[in-house]
Amino acid sequence: MTIHRFFLDTSVLNAIFENDGYIFEGEPIADHSRYGQRFPSGIDELKALRFIFLMDERAMFDFVVTRKSLEEISATIRRRPVEGRMFTKWAFDIADHTEACLNDPHAFIGQGEETSKKLGESAFNYLSAKDRVLVRDAVLLECDAFLTLDLKLVKNAQHIKRELGLVILTPQSLWRILEPHINEL
Repeated sequence: MTIHRFFLDTSVLNAIFENDGYIFEGEPIADHSRYGQRFPSGIDELKALRFIFLMDERAMFDFVVTRKSLEEISATIRRRPVEGRMFTKWAFDIADHTEACLNDPHAFIGQGEETSKKLGESAFNYLSAKDRVLVRDAVLLECDAFLTLDLKLVKNAQHIKRELGLVILTPQSLWRILEPHINEL
């Protein structure tokens, strides 16, 4: 399975925002991080994110963030505006890159629009309105994977992959796929 283009769910963006020093610089995990308590494997998910971004320095993955993603994380940023400035710049840079890709006729093979129409079917009623929009964006942008910490999405990963071709992964599950290929870089 080739995975190169990753949609970053807001749960992952929030984890990055709250733990950017650890993920990008290897600093100790912040005392205020809720990922050790909120998620059963939260610290392991943060470690996986760190490894993914370290690998990205050589692999040049295509991370995707849409304007809708930015709207959802704005509440987190408003709670901590000082720390949010650098993160906001990083997230907007990725969103700008995503929008630039939309204008590149060679960036997509053209299946996303047709496939995304399936999200209107009742089989996807388990998705919240917000998740449906983000999954639609990922399908439209022909992402290989949707990186999330949302356990409801992970629980429905097989259905989403079968119907939409979108692989739903946690950072740990993505790292398990990527790690064997690290020596190829």
